Amino acid sequence: MVELTATVLMLRKTAFDSLAGETAVILYCIGLASFVAQLVFRLVGGRGFVYAVLVACGIMSSSFIVGGVYRFLLGRRSNPVLCAVSGILSLLPPVGTAFSVILLKRLRFDTHAEQIVFNGFAYTFAVLDSVVGRFRAEYIDGSGEVHFDELDKKSASELLKKLKKKAKTPEGCYEYGNALISYRPEKYGLGMKMIKKAAKGDYPAALFNLGYCYEKGSGVKKDRKKAHKLYNRAALLGDEDAALRLGIVNIQSKDKADGVAVFRERAEKGDLCAKYNLGVCYERGDGVKADYKKAVSLYYECVSLAAAQRRLFSLACDCIEPIDISAETYKTDRFTVTACRDYEGSLALMMNGLIAIYDKQAADAAGYFLEAVKRRGMWEGIARCLVGALYMDCGASVADRKNGAAYVRSAFSLTPIAKELYVIIPKNVINGIPEKKKKTKSR
Repeated sequence: MVELTATVLMLRKTAFDSLAGETAVILYCIGLASFVAQLVFRLVGGRGFVYAVLVACGIMSSSFIVGGVYRFLLGRRSNPVLCAVSGILSLLPPVGTAFSVILLKRLRFDTHAEQIVFNGFAYTFAVLDSVVGRFRAEYIDGSGEVHFDELDKKSASELLKKLKKKAKTPEGCYEYGNALISYRPEKYGLGMKMIKKAAKGDYPAALFNLGYCYEKGSGVKKDRKKAHKLYNRAALLGDEDAALRLGIVNIQSKDKADGVAVFRERAEKGDLCAKYNLGVCYERGDGVKADYKKAVSLYYECVSLAAAQRRLFSLACDCIEPIDISAETYKTDRFTVTACRDYEGSLALMMNGLIAIYDKQAADAAGYFLEAVKRRGMWEGIARCLVGALYMDCGASVADRKNGAAYVRSAFSLTPIAKELYVIIPKNVINGIPEKKKKTKSR
């Protein structure tokens, strides 16, 4: 019980390596349940008592091992020696439990700076700049990309042989062509040939993909007219992605009004991607009179789309940029942020964090972004960058600023924004070395 309580409190104190901590908590709970179960078996005198004891011992041993691993991992960010000792002694529950209590007491709040005091937002605004530059208003379709499982050479060859045998129908040709392009890049030409063959057989997915290739000039000469025809044929055969893509081709050419009409028609049928694209039209003034508020309203209506969330957050970041911004301007644009505050999910936390940044409440902002980190998901990387930036901007101690740099580094695998920020962080901040005070010469 003490180990379980200590681990739960550690999870509340730090967001680092919480997966290992959460696993330990689950195992502790199962271990306690198995311990109670074996006591019941003993009192009842059932035949399974010996097995119940063995199972309980196995589960409880596993929980202490995982708990020890969790404490080791915490040492990468806080109190390395104490964390290592506590991790080793976790294998000796009575002693390890005592050290867990000591660790809990002395564990640094490594996801909470010792003290955050507003001191400018240089690194924080660098992150917001990157967000604005990366999440631009671009048209989307709902097709996504065809994802293939990673296979070794032998398995890929076996799969291609099976698909080749089925390449007698338009659908079979399409699947075989796609697989060739994925697993045998040197046979890209043959893959395209199979997709073209499937398109001649009026297979909708093949028509769509071939149209996309002609639109983008991928593997074939760029030809928007051919792309338009192929999308049109696919749409007539019932391919919804092709119908939407047709609107995108129109909006990017001279037929902007036709593109808007496609988006509007599909949006009325409940197509969220079409609704998002209609929002882009209003934001950019493509085929309609530019209307910022209408665009934001449409984005919010399809806020379950990742693209809509990113766009709303990007617009909100742009609203609080320090360049040419006044309180009056921000007040008129503040609905961009507040519109999403009641949305269930990490986006609401991110928006609340932005409001706190504008209000110069650095500690509150860090708190919101930390909650977003703990929820994982698509916002974890940017939230980590913002936490790290706030620590470096407003942390009261050298350790806080070092911790901020480490937090940014922890987001490398989650977002390219982390690497963009990390390269501008001075080495003394990364290494936790205090800045040398410049000596003034006395006359």
